[in-house]
Amino acid sequence: MRVWFALSLALVSSVACHRSRVEAAAGEGAVDDPRLDFRPTPWIPFSPAFDTPPRAVAFDALCADTVDHCRASCGTQSDSLSFAACALALRYGDDEASLELARTLFDSSGVVVGIETQPTVDAGYLGKLAISPAPPVGPYRHHLAWVVDSFRTVEATFSALVPQAPRPIMFRTRPHALRF
Repeated sequence: MRVWFALSLALVSSVACHRSRVEAAAGEGAVDDPRLDFRPTPWIPFSPAFDTPPRAVAFDALCADTVDHCRASCGTQSDSLSFAACALALRYGDDEASLELARTLFDSSGVVVGIETQPTVDAGYLGKLAISPAPPVGPYRHHLAWVVDSFRTVEATFSALVPQAPRPIMFRTRPHALRF
């Protein structure tokens, strides 16, 4: 059951947690995320060189609601890794346990955990539904812990399956960003 949940989370997060085109705040520029084309790619173990989100993706996920503060604090960080680490510290600095979970997820899978800034989601035939985004801190921290645990399970599952597979396993398990 746990593996099924983890695989479902990976599939849903890679499909549903992205916009069709990542739009950064003014001045950051838009980025075409190659993971948004949804073509299958061979699963490989996490590599920071390949799986680190572009700077604009991290900016959009972590700083969209605090643009000026984020630019003032992390704007001098030139590479994606240091910018994402700085923005994570800004986003979760008030809750050390959530910051540790967010950093663990980022360090182990390259996924930044941000906040959804849109007040509605397009639910297809149901129309637009109002949502109340909430950061995974304090009483909601357990949701972030579940995500971290699920990503660990997915990585462990694919790490065990790939060496035994007769051909590459075509499956994406790491989105650049998740939004709560």
